[in-house]
Amino acid sequence: MNSESRVFFFAALACEAKPLIARYQLKKHTETQPFALYSHDGIYLIVTGVGKIAMSAGIGFSQGLWGSHNPILINAGIAGHRDHPVNTPFIGHKIIDADTKRSFYPPLTYTLPCRSETILTTSHPQLDYDHGHLCDMEASAFYESAGRFSSGELIQCFKVVSDNPSQRADLLKADNVTHLIEQNLPALEALITELRVLQSVLTNEQDLKLREMTDKFRFSVTEKAYLKKLLQRWQVVGSNQTLDINLAHVISGKDLLKLLNQKLAALDYDL
Repeated sequence: MNSESRVFFFAALACEAKPLIARYQLKKHTETQPFALYSHDGIYLIVTGVGKIAMSAGIGFSQGLWGSHNPILINAGIAGHRDHPVNTPFIGHKIIDADTKRSFYPPLTYTLPCRSETILTTSHPQLDYDHGHLCDMEASAFYESAGRFSSGELIQCFKVVSDNPSQRADLLKADNVTHLIEQNLPALEALITELRVLQSVLTNEQDLKLREMTDKFRFSVTEKAYLKKLLQRWQVVGSNQTLDINLAHVISGKDLLKLLNQKLAALDYDL
């Protein structure tokens, strides 16, 4: 499999990871590592442990080892909810960090295989079910940390409802969690199919533009990374429009970045 089409799963718990290991025939890396790592044929899985710090560390460690251009990064796991039935899958369209009050909005620029929902990430287990969001302990850290390594469109949270007031989290068993993820693998696989198409478009067309621009202008490492982000953004929100920039009329790399920002701002306004 091409290194540019890598898929990374991040699961907090081994019981969440178990169905993914079986489905994709993932093999464990037996050398001593700070995380349990599995891989096979371009699919990678990292069992991070519970909580935001563990999730952020797992993402950084995995991308240091195997990072590639525009990887697909998915946080697959369980979440509680006040109203939704157990065994219902969702994709996060908004993620709220309960501690920092920051919100993140993963772009859902593909055909959804299930409904979407807001995820509230907390530092401690929530057993009161006193709000209308999915509740977990990793999603905000996952999305914020993963954004350093890929385009936001390729970073997604897939959650299966595991508990609610009538089936409380403190009574949840590991086998139940495994069964929930296993039952919802078809929706997860449909998500991956959609993201692979998007990944291919982002990678192929963006790389041509990036090469043309970096051949003409000198960019710092930071500027080049920013240029990639701008091109990724255009490729998603402006997919039906040609990025019409005559490089002969652009004086410098800084002017090019400014011009790209202006075009994106105009496009966002039109949308």
